[in-house]
Amino acid sequence: MKLEQLETSYNRFMESKQMCLDFFPQPGNDKEAILIRLGTTELNLAVYEMYVKKDFSSARCHFYTAALLRAYQHNHFETGGYTSSYIYSTQRSFCFAVLSDNSKLIEYYTKYKDTFDKSFPGNFCTAIQAVITGDNEGLKTAIAKLEKHVQKKTWEKTFAGCVPAFKGLLENNSTLLQTGIRELLTSFPKQDNPAVSQDLFSIEATALAKLGVIKGMTLQIDSPLVPAEMLTTVATTGCDIPDFVKELSMSM
Repeated sequence: MKLEQLETSYNRFMESKQMCLDFFPQPGNDKEAILIRLGTTELNLAVYEMYVKKDFSSARCHFYTAALLRAYQHNHFETGGYTSSYIYSTQRSFCFAVLSDNSKLIEYYTKYKDTFDKSFPGNFCTAIQAVITGDNEGLKTAIAKLEKHVQKKTWEKTFAGCVPAFKGLLENNSTLLQTGIRELLTSFPKQDNPAVSQDLFSIEATALAKLGVIKGMTLQIDSPLVPAEMLTTVATTGCDIPDFVKELSMSM
């Protein structure tokens, strides 16, 4: 989505959010589909806040809500299967948690385990968990699996920069981390990104950069795809979240 399109989309985003909130409690509705749409709307609003209003506190709240929704969906609807579970089905679930700046939510996300452990998104998420918990052996294992994924002639290769980025996080090497992030940004136009962020915002690159900041690294990334304001740590407070995830939020 181009910036000029985003500038005129706020009302549409809010109408979509309200419709989801109205439909969710009604019997017979597809709650999983509603949760997915609601999570997408929260991402849309986060991008709007960052690039139109320049309100990065509100953006963090929308990332917080998006991550809560993914956790709620996993906790209530995951039944097990032959592929990575809900919370690991996209690497962006864990990126949302990191970008929320909510330490309790981030810690909560480390408690999940990918029992399938064979997908690129799942291994990406597991690598994020390992960075957060300081599990270097687990991070090495996840990196080795990611290396195999990005060598394939499939969509995963467009995220090959995550490998040197995670290696930089493993080794506390800011130069290597930045090399990986720049590779991700170079491949950004070829990646299958959400429509709202396609022209504006790299979720993965920003989350990886934020992990570096959390680890105390000093980074120099000059790209509008990675907003510098999201690389500072500001505690998430006062977020307006849906009633049905408040119990989950309070339990953290």
